[in-house]
Order: sequence, then structure tokens, then C-alpha cells
Amino acid sequence: AVKRRLNLESSGDEDVGFKTPKSRKKNNYDSRMNKGQVKTPTRYDTSLGLLTKKFVNLLQRSPRGIVDLNYASHSLEVQKRRIYDITNVLEGVGILEKRSKNNIQWSGGSFTETQSDVQNEIENLEKQEKELDELIKRAENDVTTLLKDTRYAYVSYQDLRSIKSYATQTVIVIKAPPHAQLEVPQPTNRSRVEMWLKSENGEIDVFLCPEIKSSKEEKSGENSEPSTSRELNPTLSIPNPNPQSVSINKLR
Repeated sequence: AVKRRLNLESSGDEDVGFKTPKSRKKNNYDSRMNKGQVKTPTRYDTSLGLLTKKFVNLLQRSPRGIVDLNYASHSLEVQKRRIYDITNVLEGVGILEKRSKNNIQWSGGSFTETQSDVQNEIENLEKQEKELDELIKRAENDVTTLLKDTRYAYVSYQDLRSIKSYATQTVIVIKAPPHAQLEVPQPTNRSRVEMWLKSENGEIDVFLCPEIKSSKEEKSGENSEPSTSRELNPTLSIPNPNPQSVSINKLR
């Protein structure tokens, strides 16, 4: 006990000053903060698609489109086998060719011309898409307008005859109930065409669309009886002024 007291008294005589103890917790906290600031690459950053874009940009910046694969691997910070994955695909589609063992060259045409052509094509397609959208919208509005008033939900003989492709043809109008069947078999004779009609929900009416008379013919025929459409029997051959004849048969 006496020796311990003397040691305490002797240590109290020395002026060693005050020292701040080091905090280990702070160092550990700082190290954790520094680790948290390190950005780890995401899956998209290491994807082959993004790497291909970077590789093509590298080709675009290179003189004459020639790139050394070792330089590309170092510049893009990826393994060389990843560069080979890209070059093998691009060589397969014919837009890259090997100049030497480690040198490849772009052979897919001018970047500027290609981008310009693609951009023009995109603009043309967008313009066509816009026109189609307008036509579809107009057609939908017309259908809505027609369905509002069923009094005008019909087609006249004049409407059919006004079609230029029907001007010299025999036009037959068929009025059939819902779910009626119409079959046109393969013609065995070029001068004869057949149509087969079948209905289980009602009768089928067939009409011959009359030709539109000119103004002179109408004046000359004012005193005669007005022409009416002829209703055809579902099983009837129709005389055709054209070389090709038409016959309508009723399915059994």
C-alpha cells in the first residue's frame, strides 16, 4: 500500500497535459459512410444492350470506323469477351468486318446517312399513322351518324350504279335474313359463275339492279311505264349481257 501511494504521488508531480482520447466509433462511422458513397453498377449498366450502344458510339467517334478491341475493352471498362459478344453479332448481320486479329471496322454505311434515313422514315410513318387515325375517326363519326337515324339506312340502285367498276356489270342485290349463308364455288366454266344461298330464318329475296338511264332515255320514256326491279326466284339463271353469265341456286 505504501509503494502504491508513492507511485501515485510521483505520477502527480509530472505535467503531462491533457490528451483527447480517439473515438473509434467515429472512425467506424466514417468508414461506413465512405462505403455507402461507392456506386455499385446496376443490371442495366452492365447489360449487353447498353454496352452495344456505347461500342457503336465508340465506332462512330473513331477515324474511318476502325477500333482496336483492346482499346475498346479498356475504354468501356469491360472484359474482352464481352466485346467479342457484340462484334460476333454485328459481324453476323454484316455491319462489321475484321481488319486484323484485334481490329474491326464498321461496314454498315454512313452513320449520318443512316440516321437521317431512319428519321425520315419515322416521320413519314408518323404522318401516315396520323392520317389513318383521322380517317378512322371520321368513319366512326359517319357510322354513329347513320345509326342515329335508321330512315336513311339503305342503299339505292343509283348508289350501286354510280360505282364505276359496276358500270358494265350485271348487279344483283340479295336481301337475306340474319345468319344466311352465301357460297361462291370455284367456277368450272369461265362463262358461268354460280352463287349458293341458304337461310333457315326466312326467305331470301334477290333483285336485279336496273341500269341508270341517261337524260335522253328518260325523256323518251316519259309516256311509257316506269321500270321496276325484277324480283328473282332464289333458283333462277339470270341472262347476262356480258359474256359471263350468272346463276343463283338455293342450297338444300
